[in-house]
Amino acid sequence: MDNKRSTRIREVVGIHSHRKGLRETSCNSCAIHSHKGQLAFEFMLIYSFFILVFIASLFVISQRSAEQQLYAEGVFAKEVAMRFADEIKIASAIQGYEKNYSFPRTMRSVSYGVRVGSGLLELNYSVGREIDIIYPLATSDVVLNGVDTATAISSFDTAKGWALIKNVNGRVVITQ
Repeated sequence: MDNKRSTRIREVVGIHSHRKGLRETSCNSCAIHSHKGQLAFEFMLIYSFFILVFIASLFVISQRSAEQQLYAEGVFAKEVAMRFADEIKIASAIQGYEKNYSFPRTMRSVSYGVRVGSGLLELNYSVGREIDIIYPLATSDVVLNGVDTATAISSFDTAKGWALIKNVNGRVVITQ
């Protein structure tokens, strides 16, 4: 029994007794296999870490890209609202002004709406969430498609892509 126990201890430590010559030798192949297994494990651990870092980087980059896209769309929408408000300002200042004003039918392939009322121009559209841009007008004396916007809110069809803006007796009249 003592002999079996010492054999087990020797095997655990990596020393085998070989019957030839009854001498103890170190088993080099056991140490090599153990070292190769450890290297493979370490390689897989490092490889997994870098894959995880790469995936996290892609996620952060895609989030930033989506934020930049949303920001760019907001800037474009503000520009459209500002140009339309400026056109109303010009029309209110010049007697007899008349212009066929064109504007984009969609905002980055998304339909949008424009409403005028109480001296404000409101542009709204939806890209995953509702976005409203409110821009002040130079005058509240605007008639949009026959509706006096000083007392009521009126909207027009942006899908047409145009509107006729004119100054009639000091009032800005917008028709489609």
